[in-house]
This record gives sequence, C-alpha cells and structure tokens, in this order.
Amino acid sequence: MNWIELCVKILFLILTAFVSAYVVPWLKEKKLYDTVYRMVQAAEKWNRTHEIDKKQWVIGLLEARGITVNAYVDALIEACVEELDIRVGTALTYEEEE
Repeated sequence: MNWIELCVKILFLILTAFVSAYVVPWLKEKKLYDTVYRMVQAAEKWNRTHEIDKKQWVIGLLEARGITVNAYVDALIEACVEELDIRVGTALTYEEEE
C-alpha cells in the first residue's frame, strides 16, 4: 500500500468519525424539532374548531409516534409554541407582560 492510499483511508476514517459524531445527531435533533413544530401547528389549527388542551394533544401525538416526552422534548414544545407565536405576531413582548 502506498502513502497516498494510506492517507486517503485515514482521511476517510476521520471524516466518517466526524459525520457519525456530529452530523448524524444534529440531523436527528433537527428532525425532532421539525416534527414537534408541525404537531404544534396542527394543534393550533385543530383548536380552531375543537376545544382541546393543545399541549396534551401534542404530547399524545408524539407518544403515538413512539417519542418519549421528557424535559427536553417538553422544552422543544414550548420553543415551538413561542416560535409560532412570533411568526403569527401574537407573542407578548417583555414590556406588555408587566
């Protein structure tokens, strides 16, 4: 095996390790956030015609998909609600809350 082949193999191993350690977890987290965000949007829309507890409805959907709702997922739900409120312009500013 010559030096070029060895260097290419080492570079490939390093790249594989990087992708496995950083890119794959980031993609999984991004997918989870997108899933939660879509469910929060669905809860907002469903609540227009049905009287529901939106957060419990989202939690039920997540659990039905096999996603365990822990403190991290709960924080994602809250972040998605806040982002949706900001996008539709219904979020309160700090001054309005006081």
